[in-house]
Amino acid sequence: TAKCIPLQSIYFGGGTPSLAPLSTLRAILHSILHSTNTPFHEYGDIEITIEMDPGTFTLEYLHNLKSLGINRISLGVQSFDDDILQNIGRTHRLKDIYSSLNIIQQVFGDDKANYSIDLISGLPGLTLSKWEETLRIATTKLTPRPVHLSLYDLQVEEGTVFGRKYNPDDWLDDDDDDDEDDDVYTEEREKNSGVSGSALSFSSTPAIKTAISQSSQSPLPSQPPLPTPDDCASMYRYASEYLRSKGYEHYEISSYAFVGNNNDDIHFVDNLLDRSECNKSSHDSNHLYWEGIDKERRVRYRSKHNQIYWGIGSEWYAVGLGSTSSIRGHRFSRPRTMFDYVKWVNKQKEMFNRTFDGPINNTHSLHWLPDWLPSYQQEREDKENIDDDEFLADVIMTRLRTAEGMDLDWITEYFGDHGREKVDKVLRGAQLGLELNLAYRTPKMQENESDDNNDQDGYLRLVDPDGFLFSNTIISSIFAELGDTG
Repeated sequence: TAKCIPLQSIYFGGGTPSLAPLSTLRAILHSILHSTNTPFHEYGDIEITIEMDPGTFTLEYLHNLKSLGINRISLGVQSFDDDILQNIGRTHRLKDIYSSLNIIQQVFGDDKANYSIDLISGLPGLTLSKWEETLRIATTKLTPRPVHLSLYDLQVEEGTVFGRKYNPDDWLDDDDDDDEDDDVYTEEREKNSGVSGSALSFSSTPAIKTAISQSSQSPLPSQPPLPTPDDCASMYRYASEYLRSKGYEHYEISSYAFVGNNNDDIHFVDNLLDRSECNKSSHDSNHLYWEGIDKERRVRYRSKHNQIYWGIGSEWYAVGLGSTSSIRGHRFSRPRTMFDYVKWVNKQKEMFNRTFDGPINNTHSLHWLPDWLPSYQQEREDKENIDDDEFLADVIMTRLRTAEGMDLDWITEYFGDHGREKVDKVLRGAQLGLELNLAYRTPKMQENESDDNNDQDGYLRLVDPDGFLFSNTIISSIFAELGDTG
């Protein structure tokens, strides 16, 4: 059978996949990679990630996961402070974190331990000094060293456990004139579970706020305070500068990847570039800082899976409650409750069985198109009716959250005769950010040292970290320009 869909990533996320039986994970991976009627084939060095919480897996279990082909771990550390962990309803403690890292070290070794840790700023009781200590532990006290860090800011919503403990109105608006209070970046964890022409993952798209809101912990008599918005912004800024000094590139608004090898001296990057040269062009200091490192080394520990989400025209197939697929320009979300999900799956089975009379063989699935998957004819029709500005807005939303930024020349090329007009709208929307040094443009001549690119628009990027902090405002201004047909 034809295996026509190239697969770069498989991601088990949402909840705690490390609690799943090995037989379940084995069956899923076999169906995707090895069954006779799978439509997927491995493309390059496939990344297979599983989310795990400290204290939820044993040495034997992780050995078995490695034998299944799982080669990357996302460890939900959140904090190294036991009091904070208890207050947010986490069951693990600091000793569990170190115990889990010891297991990872035994299974993968120091040099090949490809794992990421999640940390949350903005948590109750977290101060600036505690956040500094959190990052210090993450970069200097863990063995093996994490090669990737994901940093998220707590988001409190009404109706959740935290919403009842902390009224967002009491701390989100302090009645001052600092607009930054309303634009501190808050991150929802965007890890689907499903498959893609480039990525595959399993389960719903969980948010940090959701994971915390499901805590069954009873309210404590005296709640520690939440950090102020100013403190949250300071934590974000500090993380960006500190992690860069420790060899982690801030390649996406909430993601950092180590640019060396695990056995490298953590201070190796100090010799790459004189700090005074960085300061001469502060708006592009992040790119100048890493200029001396080859691309392969820079991207080695980035999350392949999440980069697919941030790419242009990427596809992914998601499986599980509430998970969202993106296929040939169409997005499809599965039911969010177990009752509705089972009902939907049974309906799909009935439709499949009605399509074919007689015994079912392995080739039938190749000739059957689910009702939620667009046909190629529908794809062609939709391309003719697509809302160009809506599509462009989606691309801008994802690309401006990355260090590479938005390729303005891609807009010109993709939209043809209307490309110049759309680039002008994007730049008008970003004008205030450009004037305030929250965004900047980089000619492609600096990227490839070519002298033939003077007529190109280059890249639009957000400054790290302040541009990222104000990303919502800048992107909203661009959207407003794109929506203005006058």
